[in-house]
Amino acid sequence: MTTHGKRFMLLSACMIVRNEERFLEGALLSLKDVADEIVVVDTGSTDRTLSICADHGARVYPFPWNGDFSAARNKALEQARGRWILSIDADERLRPCCTSWARSLLNDNSKVAYYSLLHPKTQWTGMRVLRFFRNDSRLRYQGFIHESIRQDIERILVSDALEIGESGLILDHVGYDEDQSSKHWRNLPLLLKELEQDPQNTNNRRHLALIYAEMGEDDLAEETLRTIICILRQRDKLESLDSLPFVDLILQRLQRGEESNSLLDEAMALFPENPHLFWLQGRALMDRNCCEEAVPFFEKLIQWGKRMDFDRSISYDTRIFHIHAYDSLATCFFRLGRYSQSEKYFEIARRCAPEQAEYTAKATLCALRKASLKGTASTSGPA
Repeated sequence: MTTHGKRFMLLSACMIVRNEERFLEGALLSLKDVADEIVVVDTGSTDRTLSICADHGARVYPFPWNGDFSAARNKALEQARGRWILSIDADERLRPCCTSWARSLLNDNSKVAYYSLLHPKTQWTGMRVLRFFRNDSRLRYQGFIHESIRQDIERILVSDALEIGESGLILDHVGYDEDQSSKHWRNLPLLLKELEQDPQNTNNRRHLALIYAEMGEDDLAEETLRTIICILRQRDKLESLDSLPFVDLILQRLQRGEESNSLLDEAMALFPENPHLFWLQGRALMDRNCCEEAVPFFEKLIQWGKRMDFDRSISYDTRIFHIHAYDSLATCFFRLGRYSQSEKYFEIARRCAPEQAEYTAKATLCALRKASLKGTASTSGPA
């Protein structure tokens, strides 16, 4: 592509901000060795955001907030001078990487975009996201909220016979570790507006359900999740992301002490390789004291955790692949009277979480049970 008279650059990092003084500097520092420029669109900051941008040499463009995330992001794309774009938020950080290798990816003329891994919360696995793409006027974000550029990328995949690659870049989102209640009132009308135009958008509808739940409107949350599942049941093809409303509703029912096994069975049939559902199924079997049947589910989770070969299109709590799985497996074996195996997994759990003294106590109990069984066997043997 041409630069239309603008100075040649390889990579522009683009973000939109508003009152992000708590997070912004961390994001800017993470970009300093990778990006040729940082383009910031400010939608009305009143804190130190603008001065932080100036301190780090970012180019800032004011953009009055109009209730449309795509419009703000596209404003940043219009100002970018690099051949490639890295789209990032103020509360995200790009992990350190080999700068020369990362930039070498951008000289591959067969690619229109690259997947990166985004960790949405601390202790959650990375999920594949499209944040790294060509600076092309045909690529623009769509949607008032949960804005996406995927549709345009997929169009160019066909029209230009290009590909999507894997960048190996990793982003950490730190904002979701904190209270999100202040954003609910901003997001709620945007979601309702988006759903008026596209009532079949189950991802936006799920976000609506999560907001209702956070606000304590449990009945509204459940009604919304049930609506989503009804929509999904009518579709011929489902994606991994479609498993999340099932998981949400199952968890909500479990918290209420309500029956969830039939919904879990349905979800397992639709998404047979989903780690979230494997975890829930294993725990459901434990609750019914079907420990022998539960064991393979926890073993599979541990295997996934070691190989990291599970589906990366969504994110999972990392603990279901190690500490929670080891704890549950140890408990199953204890209930089955297989104390050697139980002790083994409580010891592994202890190494995963040395601050939790309970695992040392449980491993010791297993050793005592083993010794007791051996003593009983020796005294009851032939004279």
